[in-house]
Amino acid sequence: MERYPKMHLHFGRVWGIETIHAVAKKIAKEQVTFWLPYQNRYTDYVPVPYITEELAAEAKKYGSLGVWMLTRESELREVEELGADIVETNGALKYEMRKGVWADMHVHTDHSHDAFFSMEKMLQGGIDKGIKVMAIADHCDVTRCENDPNWDIYTHIKEACEEVEQLNEQFGEQCLLLKSVELGDGIWYPEQSGKVATQLPYDVIVGATHAVRCEAAEAIPIKEKWYSKIDFMELTDEQFHDFMHNYFDDMLTMVETQNIDIMAHILCATCYYLYRYGIYKDVRPYEKQIEKVLKAIIRKGIAMEMDNQLFEQKDGEYPYYWIVEKYYELGGYLITLSTDAHDPKTVGKNYENRIRMLKETGYTHMLYYKDRKAVPCSL
Repeated sequence: MERYPKMHLHFGRVWGIETIHAVAKKIAKEQVTFWLPYQNRYTDYVPVPYITEELAAEAKKYGSLGVWMLTRESELREVEELGADIVETNGALKYEMRKGVWADMHVHTDHSHDAFFSMEKMLQGGIDKGIKVMAIADHCDVTRCENDPNWDIYTHIKEACEEVEQLNEQFGEQCLLLKSVELGDGIWYPEQSGKVATQLPYDVIVGATHAVRCEAAEAIPIKEKWYSKIDFMELTDEQFHDFMHNYFDDMLTMVETQNIDIMAHILCATCYYLYRYGIYKDVRPYEKQIEKVLKAIIRKGIAMEMDNQLFEQKDGEYPYYWIVEKYYELGGYLITLSTDAHDPKTVGKNYENRIRMLKETGYTHMLYYKDRKAVPCSL
């Protein structure tokens, strides 16, 4: 591992718990998958122990869990219960994609600083729109630590996840809520963002760029660095270009370094022009940077959020949809639909039109996440 520090090891000679502990002393949890055999006629020759609940739990504690060789649905269900992250089959098992499941993978509640509706009201808004899965991704903007290093950025997320569990007991069959967090600007304070990302058993982590490190932001007399506080109409063209270049640079750094499953709203910064002033800002000058970001999420296996702005219409055209098409051309296929809803009326907004456009482009499915594993649903 010294020669290849970023290598991921697939370890198959697990003789017992002692083997797992020995490997764990040398290799970080995120860099190893422990493979355990499932007992059937395809594995009756193996010398190592078969998977057990105890071995599976220990493997999950120190790495990812792989299980081989599966041949039946009943075997798949069994190892799913044991927490398998990846499986190998003999080819007889075919994954059946879920159908008719609409998921909104980015919704806020009154656990966020800028949202004022209860989780139950947001849930009801989703049920009214036919949403079957909803990720409660309340804000955790790590830049709050800048004004106060002791600022509590954890408790409200913990409380939101607890409420998700409570509401699922009552409404889970109508609409499943997912435990999530919108982790904002983790690159500013990696220690704090790392703690947020590992403190709770999330279903999915959404990564966002809400603040930008650039001279334009420094020039604005505000305490926070969030670009939502900036009056963009006061920026010169030079300041705006500097801001946008740094915006995409920060986004790329986030994708490369943060522990996330979905990259949120790629054009969030320009939405303030659109929704405050009704101005569509041309982002073509930043196409090369956008392409770098798209290639990075493809390489890292991070899903792209298909949010409202990418589907906004102007004079019969869609000025930002080329980014969706570019992602597809580059080979990207991990997509989630979201609204970034802060009120019940916008949950599941414009899904029919978005799904139609995505299918015309060539996409066949969207994703939701459970236990940080992607679940594909046919469009």
